[in-house]
Amino acid sequence: MDDWPLGLVGVTGRLGAPGEVDERGHVRRVSVVPAPYAKPHPPVFLASSGSPETIEYAGRKGFVPVYFTSLARAEQAGHLYVQAAQEAGRNYALGQNQAIVRWLEIGETTEEAIQCLDRYDSEIFKNFYAAMGRRRLSDPSDIVRSMIDTGLYSFGTVDEVKDQLVQHWRKMPAEYIVLIFHYAQMPKERVIYNLEKFMTHVKPALDELVAEAY
Repeated sequence: MDDWPLGLVGVTGRLGAPGEVDERGHVRRVSVVPAPYAKPHPPVFLASSGSPETIEYAGRKGFVPVYFTSLARAEQAGHLYVQAAQEAGRNYALGQNQAIVRWLEIGETTEEAIQCLDRYDSEIFKNFYAAMGRRRLSDPSDIVRSMIDTGLYSFGTVDEVKDQLVQHWRKMPAEYIVLIFHYAQMPKERVIYNLEKFMTHVKPALDELVAEAY
């Protein structure tokens, strides 16, 4: 593979197995992972930024695609997944056996949530996600705006976050949500605060939508 971004910038070569990446940054070998003991195997979650090939592969295999995408792309991917799964003899409803990723920042006010985005998320977005080519800076002079423009961040008061995600789940009722917090940048108290608010005030509403969908 000659277009793996983390291979081209030296990350995979430095952290991967010997011989996995050549001197030009091209992936030449892939390490074999032993089969799990459990039969049938536990659910397999497969990260995706929306590429059709990944989604179709996940559908054929019954894997759970994890959408690192905006709502619009997740919804489009969801329909593709259902179709690919059906062609392989697997029947899923839209959102079933699928996951959506969101970065979460809940504050007592909208302003506090935006400040938390800047304080805890902007540095890693600029110097890791964007620098590695995984995300684009829509406005290099405004990192927080660039983050928001990806559609991957849910932020605001707990009611605002609930309304945002409920609106998303009405269109794409994913069975799973993957929440990302940057522990190296974010105090554990803030992580616990966000998780407590999400589990208490937001998740029950999403569970209701999922139960109605399939």
